[in-house]
Amino acid sequence: MIWVRRILAIPLIIIFVILFIIVLVVTQVNGTVGSPGFYNDQMRQADIYNFIYDELLPTALDEIEMDDSSDMPIDISDIKDELISAARKILPPEWLQDQVETATNAIIPYFVGDTDYFTYTLVLKDRIEVAADIIKDDILHGDAFTSIYDDGMSYLADELFDELPSSLMLSKAEIEDSLRTVVSQGWIISQLEAAIDSVVPYMTGDSNHFTITINLQDVYTNDALLGLLGAGNEAFLDDAREWISEGWTFTDADLLDNMDSDDQQTLEDVRGWIASGYTVTEADLREAISDTEEDFDSFDDARHRVDTGGDWLWALWLIPLIFLIAIGFLGGRSWKSRLAWALAVLFITSLAVYIATVVAYSAVGEPGLQEIMLDPLEYEGIEAVMAEKGNEVIENVVAGFVSGLESRALYITIGSAVVLLGVITWSVVSRRRKPAILSSDII
Repeated sequence: MIWVRRILAIPLIIIFVILFIIVLVVTQVNGTVGSPGFYNDQMRQADIYNFIYDELLPTALDEIEMDDSSDMPIDISDIKDELISAARKILPPEWLQDQVETATNAIIPYFVGDTDYFTYTLVLKDRIEVAADIIKDDILHGDAFTSIYDDGMSYLADELFDELPSSLMLSKAEIEDSLRTVVSQGWIISQLEAAIDSVVPYMTGDSNHFTITINLQDVYTNDALLGLLGAGNEAFLDDAREWISEGWTFTDADLLDNMDSDDQQTLEDVRGWIASGYTVTEADLREAISDTEEDFDSFDDARHRVDTGGDWLWALWLIPLIFLIAIGFLGGRSWKSRLAWALAVLFITSLAVYIATVVAYSAVGEPGLQEIMLDPLEYEGIEAVMAEKGNEVIENVVAGFVSGLESRALYITIGSAVVLLGVITWSVVSRRRKPAILSSDII
């Protein structure tokens, strides 16, 4: 009779194995795709936040430098390190990580239906103020601005030389020397610092107006260069002298006059975001997804199903557990043997899943993943860098998912083995004690 019951247990074992694998995979999916921590861990593992400054930004600057269509007079290669250093100080990797993880922790629970609302605010005001200080301290008063100044003076000298009549026997070097005398590096730095100090409060919302005033009389001591440049053009000389005497002023009103209504609105939006932070809510997300109620309904239905599945995940484990109990009752005679049967099936199944996952990923999954990866050699510049990092992230995500699956199976294997060993030990001890008790009763 016991063998009939054990034969009947075979199809139940097969069903249990299938159910166990399904529930194990669903649990792992819920613990990865539905968990903000999984995304945050993957970003840290890929070192994305340092990657931006170590690889992405340098490559982007190199591309700008190599762009033949660029009219930029500045040699970026000479100041690349200073620019990257300044960017890293303005938006440190730690700050980027904090913003991304804060956003992930707010948005992912909404996507999986754990919450019906979310609010994420990107605070920008302090970064603008830090940027102003970094630009003044590290760029304007560093080696970078010396390079910018030298390139700028050389560029202006070239432009002026091409515009001068051939009758004026001036070399590019003479024009550049005159420019450096009239517009010194120190003077430009002082004017830029004053302009930054004026514009920053306007951009951060601390002031609704700004005025940039440049007093050209501070640097213009004679009209030798002006006379040369305006030779034969009295109208030019009159306008230039008037401009020098009155100086140059630029205000927020001038800025708005140079913009159309859309640009003005964009500027006001940006100022508002900087002053109060850029806030994203579930309403913004829903608006970005679609404008139709049908799409909203489908989206909410999907969220509800995911949330329900997560809430009832524990109940899903009851299904294979019921089959496991039935297997124990069919396979064993006593309570201990029934428990041993159930634990043995669980142990063998989880161990088989663990071994199969390890072998399958090593032999099939990982090689197959390599075949579908992008080849960075087929790309250039930023695309090549992004392709390489994208491959790394995908590989880490898949490896992380598989590793989690292996860990869950291994934990169940170890747990069931320990309990099974305890049941076996209990049975052995009980059998040895029984004859001893009977002998004492006879005596």
